[in-house]
Amino acid sequence: MDHSGEPSEEHIWYHEGSGHWHVGHSFIVELDLGGGIYIDYEVPEGYESDLASVPRIFWSIIAPFELGIKECIVHDKLYRENFRDRKWCDDFWLTTMRRKKVKKWKREWAYRLVRSFGWNSWRKHAKRNSQSVSSDG
Repeated sequence: MDHSGEPSEEHIWYHEGSGHWHVGHSFIVELDLGGGIYIDYEVPEGYESDLASVPRIFWSIIAPFELGIKECIVHDKLYRENFRDRKWCDDFWLTTMRRKKVKKWKREWAYRLVRSFGWNSWRKHAKRNSQSVSSDG
């Protein structure tokens, strides 16, 4: 997922108090934009994520950390930034879960859920992003 080998998941930990996962060391992933275009995408030290927004009651069936910790963090950051478009972000996440060898039924289930319900999060971040751009200008 990155140029120097997989960033170690030991540098990402769960903070019980906040309910978020904390990135202890920044890492870079390569994004395939299509047409032979690739970019380096950084997840910075200190970034926090809820991974996949799976309600805790369902964790016995599918816990967010079973979907790939780094994969979920990157997807979360792409959503927060409204990177490209929502389908691209979701398809990227599905591809990374496949590479991580997440069980097929879990990744497909997660993908269907994010395609069905992720619009709300995408819109929330789009609204917040447009407000911050307006206040900066």
